[in-house]
Amino acid sequence: MGEDHTSTITGPGTDSDMDTSPETGTSSTTMADTDTGDTESSTGDTGGECVLGDVNCDCLADFECNPGLACIIGNKCVPFTGQCESEFDGACDEGFGCEVGTDPFDCCGSWQDGVCEEVGMGGNCPVTSDFYDCGYCPFVEDDECDGPLWCPEGTDEVDCCANLNDGICDEISGGGLCEDGADATDCDGCQYANDGMCDVPELCDPGTDVVDCCATPQDGTCDEISGGGLCFDGSDSYDCGYCPYDNDGDCDVPQLCPAGTDVSDCS
Repeated sequence: MGEDHTSTITGPGTDSDMDTSPETGTSSTTMADTDTGDTESSTGDTGGECVLGDVNCDCLADFECNPGLACIIGNKCVPFTGQCESEFDGACDEGFGCEVGTDPFDCCGSWQDGVCEEVGMGGNCPVTSDFYDCGYCPFVEDDECDGPLWCPEGTDEVDCCANLNDGICDEISGGGLCEDGADATDCDGCQYANDGMCDVPELCDPGTDVVDCCATPQDGTCDEISGGGLCFDGSDSYDCGYCPYDNDGDCDVPQLCPAGTDVSDCS
């Protein structure tokens, strides 16, 4: 499949989320992160034997499909026209900027109407185009809880297991039922650790953001190892007399850097 048939589709929790909503009959999908090989056949969602790269079958290697098809969420090949600029955006754009027949994936099924309209499951729509009504979630284990807004209740159990920031550790190692790492903040971890900002006690529990909270900023004492302290170099730049934001186009003196530094931006 050439580049003209490649479509990048994003899903919830990504930087390129579409401004869509299940309430308005729209959805969001994401390119599958699945390693596939150029084997001859596989079992598709239709329940029969599939040829890799064919419609409603698994994609070829490098997320490619046969001409006229795009590899999308769930690592499946679905019809692709290339005639609608907003094809695969999760909303039916036919009659709204696109000609009839140019957005077949988004316009086939009706979102959250309680009827599964995918091929092999009682309907004729492309696989993954009506996943909510078909009772499954294509976004499992993406570190974002997608239920019940994007996925049916109970279909994203790994990501939705923990109750975040409730003070109770829901991880197995802490006495809970969720996978370790699913409830980092409540389990004495800090999801914002090592981001250059001390997040204790506002966002994290004491002792969980050690690197960022080691130094005491702007107390006149250099707490970095190179300055005789115990904290990592770069953690107490102000007191150690240098500016890590030099040449960024903004004068950072005196708010973030000591006087006499950031000369290029403050001249």
